[in-house]
Amino acid sequence: MIFVDNRAANNQDVMTALTAYYNGRIRTGSNSRDNLALRTVRMAGASLRYADENKDGECRFETFSWEIRGEGRAGKREGDVTDAPNAYFASDPLLQGSDQPPFYPYIHRARIRVGQAERFIGRPLEPQWVRFNDDYRSAGFKDTERYLEIVIETDEPKKDNDDAVLKLDMGEAGDRSGGIGRPAMDVKYLSRRYGLLPNGDFVPKAVDVAPQPPTGDSPARRAKRPPVSGE
Repeated sequence: MIFVDNRAANNQDVMTALTAYYNGRIRTGSNSRDNLALRTVRMAGASLRYADENKDGECRFETFSWEIRGEGRAGKREGDVTDAPNAYFASDPLLQGSDQPPFYPYIHRARIRVGQAERFIGRPLEPQWVRFNDDYRSAGFKDTERYLEIVIETDEPKKDNDDAVLKLDMGEAGDRSGGIGRPAMDVKYLSRRYGLLPNGDFVPKAVDVAPQPPTGDSPARRAKRPPVSGE
């Protein structure tokens, strides 16, 4: 937590610097230390809901901790070349009237137990670091084109330049699959609709549309009727 007076809250440079300080490292003279412990909220395995649900429990996960970070309003100030999506720290009369500085805490990532994955392979797994999917953060489920309904994605530290994924292998529990093989998956996304999803690009399947009978005075309809004098 940082206490900021009103003059600082209305200064973009100060708020930008304070946010970087809050999200990064604390420097004291020639030394520095990570302030992650100050931004970590312990959840002790509580079952928390991460999105609106169609069925009870489909978006609930046993949660051990949240890492909190701060950000500004949507947009960027002129000259900002960073890739931060919410880095605009200018105030306005509406914010001032509600005593709200242009600074908003959010859940940067969470450490959860992925129950769907454990049920898939038939054994417990270590808790995983995950974060909200960027599309879900920006629009939720309002966009009907987001048919996959992805809520969160894995955020484990990358190794050998690979994407952070949760590698699943049924191992000795292959008989649980009910088939002749042992399914394996590199899980990247957790979807409200489909559950576990692998890493990679997704393309919606083409929809087969049955041909419709011709209507009106279309060329197809005219070709099937007897010729009429004068046509």
